[in-house]
Amino acid sequence: MRGPPLRWPRWTPGPSLALASLCLALAAGPALADDGDPWGVGAAPAPAPPAPAPAPPAPPPPGDPWAPPQDPADAPPPPPPPVLPLGQAPPGAGFDSKDRCRAAWQADRRGLSRVAATWAHPSTERCVYAAGADRWAIQERPAAMVLSAGVDLPLLAGAGAAGLAAAMTDPVARGRDHWDPTSESERAAAGAGAQRRDPLPDRTEPDLVARDASDVIFGAAWAGVALSPWGLPARNGRLVNLAVVGEAAALNVAVQQLVARSVAEPRPLAFQDMSAWTDQDFADVAGRLARDDTWTSYYSGHTSTVASVAYAYATAWTIDAVDAGDGRAGLALLLYPAAFMVSNLEGELRVYALAHDPTDVWVGHLAGGLIGIGVPTAHHLAALHGRSRPGAPQAAPLGPRGVVVQPLVGPGTLGLQGRW
Repeated sequence: MRGPPLRWPRWTPGPSLALASLCLALAAGPALADDGDPWGVGAAPAPAPPAPAPAPPAPPPPGDPWAPPQDPADAPPPPPPPVLPLGQAPPGAGFDSKDRCRAAWQADRRGLSRVAATWAHPSTERCVYAAGADRWAIQERPAAMVLSAGVDLPLLAGAGAAGLAAAMTDPVARGRDHWDPTSESERAAAGAGAQRRDPLPDRTEPDLVARDASDVIFGAAWAGVALSPWGLPARNGRLVNLAVVGEAAALNVAVQQLVARSVAEPRPLAFQDMSAWTDQDFADVAGRLARDDTWTSYYSGHTSTVASVAYAYATAWTIDAVDAGDGRAGLALLLYPAAFMVSNLEGELRVYALAHDPTDVWVGHLAGGLIGIGVPTAHHLAALHGRSRPGAPQAAPLGPRGVVVQPLVGPGTLGLQGRW
């Protein structure tokens, strides 16, 4: 018997979509639950693990001009310096004794260069104690002035020749021949009597206070020569400083004596109004005219000596400041007005003391100043020439004046220390 035909239920999308959604929920439930999905199935969601810290960006390759700037905060910290055991110093950072240090820097020096900066070795070296440990280190500094045979020998030979020629000249005999109106050889020059470059002074008595003060300044100039090893820049070396100022003073004295004894001009004190003189005054003048010093008025030796030493000091300090690249080199130029004032004061005092005419002191000021400037300059040019010659040892450049940098070696310490 055939029953009624079978009929399939009519499909509707609602139950099918619900069934599909349920399957998807069961399949994705654990993952969503891990992410904190409230519709997840199963136990309570577990906390999410912390995200790893991002790695710092790699530094750009060196020399890349298009690389973005790196933030200093993102750069890894530098490794800590190595710690040395107590009582040990880095190898090769110094010497354990001063004798070994001196032997090391004197190994490449010969003769005079061991005690002074020379053209062959235009620098000075010394051993300094490194604070913090029993170690010594070599400190080498280029010298602004050096000793050189091409400079020192001509200066010393010239001073010696001028001094010898001056010693062989008799100023009294030359003076009497120059200023005696009855002299046949000098009658045209002498004329009727005293031919002076300046008018006679209106005073007959010398200023004794001015004379004594001029002698004090003159003595101070020679004291400056003796103290020049400590009064001039130390990087030149004490022997170089003494040689420079001593040569300037010696050359000045030799040239001045040769000129003064050859010209043989009497001092102003010998030319006075003799109408009121007594027999004793004439006797004093007669005795004074027999002395060599009376006939050496032109030019002033006191003024030229003070000028040579004062300008030598000013030139040496100025050369040192300029050579070291010191920003305060302009202040060293103020030493020249100071040298001018001291030399001018000495000349004025000599005029008041009736020892010289104004022309005598001005010529002495000029001659001494030229020698005081020229001698240190010649030694500085020798230093520059020594540095530029092939194979010359090159010293480390200097820093600003007054700043001394020295090595610092100690337990676990290696660096620099300075004072200013």
